[in-house]
Amino acid sequence: MAKTLAKLITILSLLVTMGLMVYSAQPWGDNYVYQNIGGYILLGVFLAWAASPYVILWLLSNKAVDDRVSVLTILGGTVLICGLTLALLIDTVFIHIDAQGGLVFLFLPIYQWIALGILGLLCYVIGRARAT
Repeated sequence: MAKTLAKLITILSLLVTMGLMVYSAQPWGDNYVYQNIGGYILLGVFLAWAASPYVILWLLSNKAVDDRVSVLTILGGTVLICGLTLALLIDTVFIHIDAQGGLVFLFLPIYQWIALGILGLLCYVIGRARAT
């Protein structure tokens, strides 16, 4: 149940992140960046970069050992990473609107990768401690 919940949270966070990114880029109308295909390709590259931590988080929750402690650690990490990410994105896109706000989509995945590294290391340590 907890693994399924972690996967669901990850997928919903991915979809919200993608939606906020497209909303912020505004690739419709007469936006000068999207006058040719190059702008859309660049948007796709940035969408893939923003999605990469979510894919790894989904794979991590998929590969979690069915040990209760490991699964709850993955669920807690998923809630923490996705919750903080969505709070920051919503704050940047809707509350504190700034011209440099789009940079959050470029740099936030770096912090997500660091958090994923810590979560993976924590799961490894917990798994090793439980195995002995």
